[in-house]
Amino acid sequence: MQGLPGLDGLPGMTLSLAVGEEEEIEVDLAILEGQIELEFGVQTDCGSSVMETASPLHGLALFPNPAHSWIQVTWTGPLSGAGLAWTLRDAAGRRVDAGRARASRWEVDLGGHAPGAYLIEVFDGVQRQVGRVMVAR
Repeated sequence: MQGLPGLDGLPGMTLSLAVGEEEEIEVDLAILEGQIELEFGVQTDCGSSVMETASPLHGLALFPNPAHSWIQVTWTGPLSGAGLAWTLRDAAGRRVDAGRARASRWEVDLGGHAPGAYLIEVFDGVQRQVGRVMVAR
């Protein structure tokens, strides 16, 4: 993304938006092609400047974030007898860690992972929630 503090020069990522007489959106996420699912929308006629949206992470809470050596994951949805499956992926979408949780709250050790952005996917057998985790040192 260009022009945003801290996001200049990210490899494989381009985003531009022109507002005015010409509407333009350009997204180039070639480095992530086939690795993650990207969803976005454009609304050109806003009746109100205030929009309310439901949180996409209604069943998942991550703390602390950014994290240093561990992250506490809390699943707020119902818990089945089979428990929860979780997967940690790096920014390129590669699986770097995975496990199962039998309780609604558990910790994931991040000590062996390099600083950067990660995604944690949690699946309860019915629904899947994905959250972003930042590892900082």
